[in-house]
Amino acid sequence: MSRYLLVSRSADFETRLESMLGSALTSVSGDRLKPGSGSAVARTIARPSVAILGPLLSYEETRELSLELTGRYPGMAVLLVHSGRSELEDWVDEMIVHAVIDPDADDATVRRVLDRLEEMNPNAAVETDVDGGDQGGPESAPPIDVIPPTPDSDRRQVIAVVAPKGGQGKTTIAINLATGLAEVAPNSVVLVDSDLQFGDVGNALDVVAVRTLADIVDSSVDDEMVLKTSLARHSDDFFVVPAPRTPEDADNVSAEDLARLITALSAIFSYVVIDTAPSLGDHTLAVLENATAGIFVSNMSVPALRAMHSELSVLAAAGLLPARRRLVLNFSDSTSGITPKDAARIVGTDFDVVVPRSTGVLLASNLGVPLIHHDVRDAAAKAIRSLVTDFEPSALPTRRRIYRRRSS
Repeated sequence: MSRYLLVSRSADFETRLESMLGSALTSVSGDRLKPGSGSAVARTIARPSVAILGPLLSYEETRELSLELTGRYPGMAVLLVHSGRSELEDWVDEMIVHAVIDPDADDATVRRVLDRLEEMNPNAAVETDVDGGDQGGPESAPPIDVIPPTPDSDRRQVIAVVAPKGGQGKTTIAINLATGLAEVAPNSVVLVDSDLQFGDVGNALDVVAVRTLADIVDSSVDDEMVLKTSLARHSDDFFVVPAPRTPEDADNVSAEDLARLITALSAIFSYVVIDTAPSLGDHTLAVLENATAGIFVSNMSVPALRAMHSELSVLAAAGLLPARRRLVLNFSDSTSGITPKDAARIVGTDFDVVVPRSTGVLLASNLGVPLIHHDVRDAAAKAIRSLVTDFEPSALPTRRRIYRRRSS
């Protein structure tokens, strides 16, 4: 059975996928499409696990195909291959699309998105019997609040969010990163607040947790089932480990305890996002020792930028700078007296993401809602979303998905 169906007008992209997927791919040239031909295409292949639509298909063609294919094969995933970003939100809001990639995405990215889509749709590859009926259906999928099975080791990511000083906005970055990743990996993301003395992830998310980090490392780390039931769950489908309630509780958590917790969580979750304490204390160093990726955050002030330069230099000299790292320039505006280019010269390297100053950040925090779900059109939300898609390309916003979740 072909696992993938490609409908495209790009011969180059079709050749790429045929080389990558071999006999698992069935291709239909978009040149053969006529108005109303979606149902005919849907009948050309036994149930595929993923339908890949584009590039170079029109909006109407893509919409018709997505509706016809998902109607005929419930549980099948749809991957849109599309390069234009200006109208993309309208496309994904008006049709059934589970992920979007750029036609120029490298083979590793395409392969990762396809694998993720198959994981997200456990019934997508169900065989069809001789009468054309399904031997299973969407209703047989596991409940959404069940933590998925332990992921393969090469898929796990431990992402440290780091800043040399307080007030840089790293907590906002960490919260929204976890939120965006949970859209495509629901219940496979955990957000850990390792700012033991003054962490406020729980307050920013309005999460009331029975157990904090101090309670969990004291009793739950070595028992996977107990650990899972100790975590607080946010309504956006990710789990939270809040900081200790008091400084006295924080004093009882050693750097070794924190490292042990990270190891245990990475055996359960696909993504472990860690909001760290400012500066390079023992606990932050323990996080970086166990991190597969680092996000380094600074605002537009010269002292903060110089501190980031020093922090990166120290970590590089100590061999603790994650191989995969992204630099975020936060609170960017035209009144600070310096430009993003000036900031890059001070730090000594370019910034990967520039987040503009926005009142939406404060409004979302006061409501206890992640920014990227509070206002998807906010400029800061869009910048942070680009950071999320850097780690998970399929984490593009759809108003339908976001607002349905919030209303529930």
